[in-house]
Amino acid sequence: MRKTRYAGAALMGVALIVLIIVVAVFRVDQGKYLTRTARYDHLHEIIDATREALSSLKDVETPSAATSLAATPFICRGMTRA
Repeated sequence: MRKTRYAGAALMGVALIVLIIVVAVFRVDQGKYLTRTARYDHLHEIIDATREALSSLKDVETPSAATSLAATPFICRGMTRA
């Protein structure tokens, strides 16, 4: 009878250790996922801003195109970060 109790307690201990390891692995993966998602969102912001700048240039098509490009928020934001 005592062996059964100890075997059950040992089994529960092993199950708890496995559960802790699984949770730790998922937490690391979740951190990587969140980092990749943030990079992906930033990349899409850059792509969208570039498309807007290109669209502005296509719409203007005048000698003042350089002025229009410099007034684009994407370009100004990049200059202020530098």
